[in-house]
Amino acid sequence: VGLIVACLLFVKRMSEETSVRSWIYQDTEEQKQKLMEVPEHIRVFELNGPMFFADAAVLKSLTTKKFTKCVILRMRVVPMVDTDALRQLEAFVRDCHKKGITVIFSHVNPQPLKAMTKSGLFELVGQENFCQNIDAAMQRAKQVEP
Repeated sequence: VGLIVACLLFVKRMSEETSVRSWIYQDTEEQKQKLMEVPEHIRVFELNGPMFFADAAVLKSLTTKKFTKCVILRMRVVPMVDTDALRQLEAFVRDCHKKGITVIFSHVNPQPLKAMTKSGLFELVGQENFCQNIDAAMQRAKQVEP
C-alpha cells in the first residue's frame, strides 16, 4: 500500500512541475526595451518540467493564431520526455504543418533529443529547426516568410 501511495504522490508531484507558458506580446515602449522582440507571426512557448504520461495533455493547450507562421518550443528546462509526450508533440507538429506553420525547437536537452531522434520526430521537424538556444531559434524563425 505504501509503495502505491508513493507512486501516486510521485505522479502528482511531477504533473504539478510541468507547465506550458506562452510568451506575451508587450505594447509599451518600456516593456519592449526589456524583452526580446518577437515578430507577430512567431509564437514562443516555454515547456517546463519533465513531460510524461500524466501531463502529456498539457501540450494540447498550445494554440496558434491565423497569422502564425512559426512556433518556437523552448525546452531548456525539460529534462525528460516519454512516449506519450512524444506522441502529443508529434501531433502538434503535424497539425502545425497542415496549417503551414514551421515548428522550431530551442535548447532541447540530451534525453528528449535522443527520444525525438528515435521516434522520428527529429526527422519530421528537420535538423535545421533544432536550435542551440533561443537566439538561434529566433534567427531561424525570422527566416520563415510571414
